[in-house]
Amino acid sequence: MRILSHNMLMCNVKGCGAGNFPLRLAGTPVQNESEFNQEFMSHMYSKLDWPALKQACGDVGITTLPEEPPANPEGNQEFLKTLHDIIIDTHIQQGSLTCNNCKRVYPINNGIPNMLLNENEV
Repeated sequence: MRILSHNMLMCNVKGCGAGNFPLRLAGTPVQNESEFNQEFMSHMYSKLDWPALKQACGDVGITTLPEEPPANPEGNQEFLKTLHDIIIDTHIQQGSLTCNNCKRVYPINNGIPNMLLNENEV
């Protein structure tokens, strides 16, 4: 699972309510190299929830993300390359996602988060 995917996932347990985003991330990050595309990264930056991304990075020990994005991040190639390394090239192969509110744990196996709910959670 890419760190980018984490930034878009939330708990959907019935009645979970507030506190269902962002999920807590646990696992060991693995780097996979891919081609950098500045236009794509500029577009993706605008869709990110920065506090959720910071939390996810902290959860798995990634320290290269700055506390705050720079002024004009879409035009800052160095920043976008760092962001690319984190949200695109960093994968979690084994681990879990945990809801802060209801404490539901979603396992991550072979890089795939299992977000399926039990019958009593729907």
